[in-house]
Amino acid sequence: MDGTKATAIYKFCQENDVALVLFDYFGHGNSSGNFADYTISDWQKNCAKVISELTSDKQIIIGSSMGGWLMLLTALQSSEKIAALIGISPAPDFTEDLIFKQLSDKQKEELDSKGVIDFTSEHCTYKITKNLIEDGRKNLLLNREAIDINCPVRLLHSINDKDVP
Repeated sequence: MDGTKATAIYKFCQENDVALVLFDYFGHGNSSGNFADYTISDWQKNCAKVISELTSDKQIIIGSSMGGWLMLLTALQSSEKIAALIGISPAPDFTEDLIFKQLSDKQKEELDSKGVIDFTSEHCTYKITKNLIEDGRKNLLLNREAIDINCPVRLLHSINDKDVP
């Protein structure tokens, strides 16, 4: 975890003697695996396992972008371990709203027939799998009437955010 947000949080926690666990999801950053081999459910299980095996007290979960979606899913499934949530430009449902809905009909056909496509964002190109999209649909949150989270939640988001509008 060497991004600017993670580095700033790490520095704050060190300076204030606050326990902290930072990790990259499988297929991200310095973690093993390839992005295309994992799904939202896999990453959520990854998050729950880290909390379960590496912590003992209730946790404040901080998630950015995809991590914000995983933070919410984890709070829904492991509420007894969560003290509060802080989302930084959280991107719940991004597989549907920011990827699938942006695909052309040709890309959707290719995804359906081949099971994988190259998806280029402003920052890089990802291998997006049909499995990721289908699994993302099983984890959608924004189409629910309510998200039953019973702890303090703070969401930080810029109105000028072009990546996660």
